[in-house]
Amino acid sequence: MIPAVMKLSGNILPKAYKANELLNKKVRVWMENNYSPRSLLGIRDLWLIESHKRYLIWGNKERQKQQFLQQSKRRLYRDLGILGAILLLLMTGWGWLHYTTPGKLWQIRRELAYWGEKVRNDSYESKAAIAFAKDGQIKQMKALLDEIDDSYKKAEVLKAIASTYIKLSDSTEAVTLLKQALTVAQQIDDSYKKAEVLKAIAQASSELSKSTEAANLLKQALTVAQQIDDSYKKAEVLKAIASAYIKLSNSTEAFTLLKQALTVRRKRRSECRI
Repeated sequence: MIPAVMKLSGNILPKAYKANELLNKKVRVWMENNYSPRSLLGIRDLWLIESHKRYLIWGNKERQKQQFLQQSKRRLYRDLGILGAILLLLMTGWGWLHYTTPGKLWQIRRELAYWGEKVRNDSYESKAAIAFAKDGQIKQMKALLDEIDDSYKKAEVLKAIASTYIKLSDSTEAVTLLKQALTVAQQIDDSYKKAEVLKAIAQASSELSKSTEAANLLKQALTVAQQIDDSYKKAEVLKAIASAYIKLSNSTEAFTLLKQALTVRRKRRSECRI
């Protein structure tokens, strides 16, 4: 009654009038399109009509208009629900990435994989390869190993990875890597670097569960140690190998190596006096 009086008097609010005209037009299109959901109201039009609902003139199509508004609101609620679910998933994913251990690990793996391909630096690739090995990403680890040119760094990486396998009780893979490290160690010219790698390999070998394989590795390490020119560094390696033999309960071999180390040290002292 009030809307009719307001319209007749010409005092109806412009927005209310616009809402009525919009509703009449949209309902007509909706009916002409066999009540297609595509003809329902969007959020802006629905807001305009709902905010002036008390001024609507329903006319002889009140039932259709009410149905049209209900279906429009139902679709809007559905769309908002979908949007809310998507936002919730995004927030959950963001929280998982930044506040959970698996999420942080995933980001680290992604960064390692990305920079492993982009950065050609032996130092970085060495650290990345070790990180991949500790994380069980063997394919990426081996790919990075192939990119390392520096023999010392490659041997260090192989030793570190072997140590990781030893802790995981995978002696077979550890032995393979230590043998590879020994092969690479032979290519190192610097006495200090070669000695450091051989000492590390000796220590890792002593921690193997397979004593026979460990003894074979120590023999190979001893052979490589003989190539070291620096007497002091050679003696250090012999002592490290002797210590490894002691851990393997092979005191005879250990005693022999300790004697050899002592001889080498004495020779070095004699040379220094001269």
